[in-house]
Amino acid sequence: VEEFFNASINSIFQLDSIDVPSIYDGEQNLIYGLSCVADLFDDYEVASDPDISRYALSLIHLERKLTKKHAVLQNLRTRIQHTEKKAKFFTDNNNSLYTNLADIYTENIASLGFRIHVTGKQLYLERDENINKIRSLLLAGIRSAVLWRQVGGTRWQLFFSRNKIAQIAKSIVQSY
Repeated sequence: VEEFFNASINSIFQLDSIDVPSIYDGEQNLIYGLSCVADLFDDYEVASDPDISRYALSLIHLERKLTKKHAVLQNLRTRIQHTEKKAKFFTDNNNSLYTNLADIYTENIASLGFRIHVTGKQLYLERDENINKIRSLLLAGIRSAVLWRQVGGTRWQLFFSRNKIAQIAKSIVQSY
């Protein structure tokens, strides 16, 4: 799972990629996410984790708010580029990277006036290290929401096209 976590984090730095697989460091990193989508959307009536859908819809909502704030977008881009440069020099300190990404999230995304409530065991959610990882992943989720919008995806498709999305995801996973 760590490789998929890292692919998600690295997607934040792929601001001008040529295709979807390159954003996530290759097709192999898309397969896990697609299989999760297929499982989640296959039989939504008995979905095992409704929080995932709530997170996805919340991230898409934040992405829409973000695209309307050009100054925030520019600051976000600048901070991500700066963090990427720092990360290249300090490759052995992931905690520092997560702290920087969490700060970017807090400074830019939290200012949009909509908060995502993350659920889980309080024991883990109180740790600074975990808070930074969660915020980093939320930033990566917003990157994915931007990509979803760029390829023509909408929030309503997640509501009304779940079966079709599940079928397509399954087909891609099976053909890989």
